[in-house]
Amino acid sequence: MSAGDRLCGGAANLRLVSAMRPGRPLSTWLLLSSTALTALALAAPAAAQQSWTGSLGSSWFAPGNWTSAVPTTADAVTIGGTPPADPVINGGSASASTVTVTGGRALGLSGGGSLAVSSTTTIGNGGGAGSVTVSGTGTSWDSTSSIDVGFGGAGSLTVRDGARLTTFEGSLTLGAQGVVTITGPGTTVDIGTRTVTLPPDWASAAGWLQPNEGTLVIANGAAVIADATYIGGAGSTWANATVTGRGTTLQNALNVYVGGNGNGNVGFGRLTIADGAVVTAYTGAVGTDTGSFGEMVVTGEGSRYESLRRTGFNGNFRVGFNGDGQVAVRNGGYIGAANIIDIATNSGSRGVLAVGGALGEAAQAPGTISAANGIFFGAGDATLLFNHTGTAYAFDQRIFGSGGQIRHQAGTTIYSGDGGSYNGAINVTGGRLIVNSTLGATGSTVTVGNGGTLGGSGTVASLAVQAGGTVSPGNSPGTLTVSGNYTQAAGAILVAEVVPGVTADRLVVNGTATIQPGAILQLVRAGGGAVSLDTVYTVLSATGGVTGTYVVTGDPELSTFYQLYASYGANGVTLVPAQSRGFGTAAATRNQAAVADAMQGLPASSAIRTAIGVQQTDAAARLAYDSLSGEIHASIRGAMLEETRFTRQAALDRVRVSLGGIGGGGTEAVAGNVPGIAFWSQGYGAWGRSAGDGNAATLSHDSGGLVVGADMPAFDGWRVGLLAGYGDAGFESGARAAKGSAETTTLGLYGGRQWGALGLRLGATQGWSEISTRRSPAFAGFAEGLTGKTNAQTTQVFGEMGWRIDLGAAAIEPFAGLARADVREDGFTERGGSAALTAERGNAGVNYGTLGLRAATGTQLGETTLGLAGMLGWRHAWGDVTPTADLRLAGSAPFIVGGTPIAKDAAVAEASLSASLTQALALGVSFNGQFADGAQSLGARANLTLRF
Repeated sequence: MSAGDRLCGGAANLRLVSAMRPGRPLSTWLLLSSTALTALALAAPAAAQQSWTGSLGSSWFAPGNWTSAVPTTADAVTIGGTPPADPVINGGSASASTVTVTGGRALGLSGGGSLAVSSTTTIGNGGGAGSVTVSGTGTSWDSTSSIDVGFGGAGSLTVRDGARLTTFEGSLTLGAQGVVTITGPGTTVDIGTRTVTLPPDWASAAGWLQPNEGTLVIANGAAVIADATYIGGAGSTWANATVTGRGTTLQNALNVYVGGNGNGNVGFGRLTIADGAVVTAYTGAVGTDTGSFGEMVVTGEGSRYESLRRTGFNGNFRVGFNGDGQVAVRNGGYIGAANIIDIATNSGSRGVLAVGGALGEAAQAPGTISAANGIFFGAGDATLLFNHTGTAYAFDQRIFGSGGQIRHQAGTTIYSGDGGSYNGAINVTGGRLIVNSTLGATGSTVTVGNGGTLGGSGTVASLAVQAGGTVSPGNSPGTLTVSGNYTQAAGAILVAEVVPGVTADRLVVNGTATIQPGAILQLVRAGGGAVSLDTVYTVLSATGGVTGTYVVTGDPELSTFYQLYASYGANGVTLVPAQSRGFGTAAATRNQAAVADAMQGLPASSAIRTAIGVQQTDAAARLAYDSLSGEIHASIRGAMLEETRFTRQAALDRVRVSLGGIGGGGTEAVAGNVPGIAFWSQGYGAWGRSAGDGNAATLSHDSGGLVVGADMPAFDGWRVGLLAGYGDAGFESGARAAKGSAETTTLGLYGGRQWGALGLRLGATQGWSEISTRRSPAFAGFAEGLTGKTNAQTTQVFGEMGWRIDLGAAAIEPFAGLARADVREDGFTERGGSAALTAERGNAGVNYGTLGLRAATGTQLGETTLGLAGMLGWRHAWGDVTPTADLRLAGSAPFIVGGTPIAKDAAVAEASLSASLTQALALGVSFNGQFADGAQSLGARANLTLRF
């Protein structure tokens, strides 16, 4: 052991040379001491024995309170027996040669008083208990020699409230029944002369603080200075020392030993540093001597133990030097060493250095360990224990040596120090050990047990993961390197966090990797990166080869359709994306299924197929299918069939009124047949919505246009005419982000005849339309804008019969109507992106049947004839009431989608007002509606008729 590692034993007590100063020969000091002692012997008065009687009260200075006189420096004082009062030094200066307090008696110093004792003091002995209290600012006790407390009897020493105690050449020593309490701001205890500067001058230090047994408390801002402190230095029972409270200090010129005193004595000591207290020394040891036991706990914010560096003392801290030592730092406490912290220094020793809870305790909040040159594992049984509750505890100490173990039991520890020279075992039995540097030399093995997790992006030695243990490389994500071999047992878990399209956790093994049957590869989806369907992720590689396969668990899904599958090679395990279910399995409607099937058939390189493949949920996939379906093209076909009613209704109204029928808004509402040629026009407007059927979405529409015509009598009672019209219609499917418009030009002919009460009206039209569409398919990861243009033709034939019944000034007419409408649409291809559709040429046809009742009345106001009419009916449609469109994507098979259906049954109603202003001019206006389940259309028409 070098001079810098000296263990300064407390049993020598070389008081004769305690006044030595460096630089003088020992013979000189011996001569001076001998001369001085001879002079003192010649000059000193004869020593007397003074015993306390307390006859006159409690004052020390009252002569009547002593057996003969007030004690002087030469007197041996005994305070015992059964006096009526205990002595008190309250102000004034007292002195004695020795002091013994026993027999249950107590000595008190206060009020600025002082006591000087030139030899030993005994508090509590075989004769009974004793106590001394020194209290108050300015109160002091100076002892040239030792103070012994609690040897053979209960002894108590209290220094408090700013008082001072000094032992110049002696120790403060506690026996099994001793209790020393030093407390309060300004309270100081100074033990020894601290003449030590260079070795071997440490032998001159005789001022030991020695709670060999018993209890020592330093608290509440008190300050203690000693040559050295030995807690449990020698004894058969435990010594307990507590240094607690912010501002409380224990400073040592040499060392602090807990459990043994460095001279081979066996002792049992426990030191607690708490609540902001500070203890310093130049070397420290817990479990110092063979057979000794020592415990130290540093707990609380601001609580510190430090081994400092000075000449001859290099600032080491030993946890189990020759004995058994256990040290724990927790709850924000701090342990520091200017050189190294040495665990289980010598063979046969045992040392445990714990962060958080000690061995066998529950986890606690961590503290800090800082050794300038690292933590060394010695020749004994050494353990560095992590048993804390921290969620991100940073530990950066150098770790070196061979033997022993690093044991991680609870909490999350992030290691970033230099552990490459450590050759012992590393056992992760609980919590998470994150290694971001190097931990473990070639001969070291990391074992991860049940409940433990090893992670990080650094390098570890050979790695064995037992059942229930977990390896999670990286720091979400990252690469963990194993410098030796890797073994993963059944039930052990390798976690691979996957950032889709970017990277995944990886375990790199510079040896062999053995995957035993039942070993688990747990996949975890990390991050929200864009999903890639062609990225391969390596999760395990081994230069010496990989044997075995995994049970894959966790979250292998990349999307609702794709997942990762483990693939095995000679030197690695990779994750390969593959489709796990067909696109059609997510579809919930006919249109969705049609689109899904078409997408499934696209090549893997298709951008739009990939866009579907990466959808994360079935709901998102269904949204994508609907967005891509192009159902607006089918819906517009149905809407074009519905648009034919405007020219049909205009022609029927005109024929009916011109032959004397009811309604329509003209002056003929109640008039008879009209002779001559008549020119007429009708403007219309309508708006409404058609309900979706769960497959196609709701379609909103608006229409406006003008129909003009001319008719005349012909063929013996018939009236025939021609018409022409122009209409503009708009359509929108908000749920599908699609809209369209149609501009239509129409030509037609119509005619009819009245046979008394029976009327017949007929007609046919042909329309030519230009249709434009705009779609904006958009879903997660995809958005395009598409346009399309096409042409369509609409053809219809229609007829109606009615029976007029006159009721005085009014008339009614039951009627029945029948119509057939067809639409034929040219094929076209949209423009704008990969979701552009090609529509095949298609057609649709619908039959309409209507039953209803009209009523009208009229009145004459001067030369103006007013007519009021109404209609109520039921319309039924059959045929292609659910229009369809044949579509396909570039590279896909054709598919059929259905559009918004035409209501099969609807109520129709109309109210009109007409005015015949002159024989040649008539005006009319009407309001109409069509109402079905979930659908309605409201419209208005205005009529103008000129007759010649």
